[in-house]
Amino acid sequence: MTIKESELKAAVATDKPYKLQDGGGLYVSVKRLADGSTGKYWRYDYSYAGKRKTLSIGLYPEINMTAARKAHQAAKALLNAGKCPSTEKQRQKKESAQEASNQVPFKQVALDWYNQQKWNWCDKYIKTVLSRLERDVFPVIGAMGINEVKPADVIKIIRTIGEAGSIPKAHEVLNNLNAIYRYAGSLELADRNPADIDASIHLKPHVKQPRATIIEPSKIGEVLRSIDAYHGYFSTVCALKLAPMLMLRPSELRACEWQEIDLEAATLTIQAKRMKMRKHRKDANLESDWHVVPLPSQAVAILKELHQHTGHSVHVFPNVRSPKRCMSQDAINKALGACGIASNDLTAHGFRGMASTLLNRMRGKDNQRLWDADLIEQQLAHKDGSVRGRYNRADSPEAINQRREMLQAWADYLDSLKAGAQVIPFKAKAG
Repeated sequence: MTIKESELKAAVATDKPYKLQDGGGLYVSVKRLADGSTGKYWRYDYSYAGKRKTLSIGLYPEINMTAARKAHQAAKALLNAGKCPSTEKQRQKKESAQEASNQVPFKQVALDWYNQQKWNWCDKYIKTVLSRLERDVFPVIGAMGINEVKPADVIKIIRTIGEAGSIPKAHEVLNNLNAIYRYAGSLELADRNPADIDASIHLKPHVKQPRATIIEPSKIGEVLRSIDAYHGYFSTVCALKLAPMLMLRPSELRACEWQEIDLEAATLTIQAKRMKMRKHRKDANLESDWHVVPLPSQAVAILKELHQHTGHSVHVFPNVRSPKRCMSQDAINKALGACGIASNDLTAHGFRGMASTLLNRMRGKDNQRLWDADLIEQQLAHKDGSVRGRYNRADSPEAINQRREMLQAWADYLDSLKAGAQVIPFKAKAG
């Protein structure tokens, strides 16, 4: 006995679900839904491998009577062929999903990953990653489906970058591609990772060059005397004199604002939003992430004199051409060049390496370290992500006082070198 269309349309749910039989195991299950309306579901009961099974065909009226009966006949044909209709339905569903994911362009997935991840990155890295994708990756595989990309495509990308002379960039792009495919895999858009390759097979070895710096005391003295003899813009002269003392990143120094400096307390406080850290931490700008720099007396004297010239400005070192902006990022390096110091000998960032190297080498009585390695790392604003590092507060009064003592001794040491001393035994700490 088959169901009539009028009977199916008129069917209304009761307190208990019931079936309208259409013959051959095909029926409509009628039941009340949570909102009180009536649901009508096409089902097919059959036996396979000695077990009773049910195939879901669909909801009426989305699946009309004609379509349901065709699906029923197709399921019976599968049974006659020795195949389980439910298993075949799942296989086809998976294949359809796979085919759909194959059609999702790599560029779409990559940009989704980028937009999800950029909140963890600094502004510079956000621009760098997008530039890599747009320049080196998208022209090759951007229009391809996420599952159509092959290892050979990835190898082509990194080899092209490497052959252009940028081995580090090739490795970084490969890291980005790996991250994109891990993201795609977590969303079940990709069933494999074509970027999971051994880059060493395809790229030449690369030796990373350390930042240019000078660590010989006599040569440091020459640099300091050259800086003293420099006759550029007064604010640039002051920035040059402060750079060796304070161990700051060039970006942190050149963008200093007068509101960050307390000349009475002899401190410079750089908020997290100006520090080198992940974007979400910069945005949160927690006080615990601020970097307090205790200023040696020499730095205070320089800043007091500079305040007479730029104190009316927001910036300690205003841009010469655009005073509302801070000093340009190349200003200190250009000034070093004007002092006769080659960029392959010393850069503005190299002052940090200079201070770190010599402070770590300083020894007192019994060849004991004069300065704790943690103090040096704290002054460099290097974050220790370990549990120990999180509890070892760089902004505690004790830590600031210890760093103040260290920076004052370091500034005095630089003065001695500038005066012409050769290798100065570092004075032991008081007490």
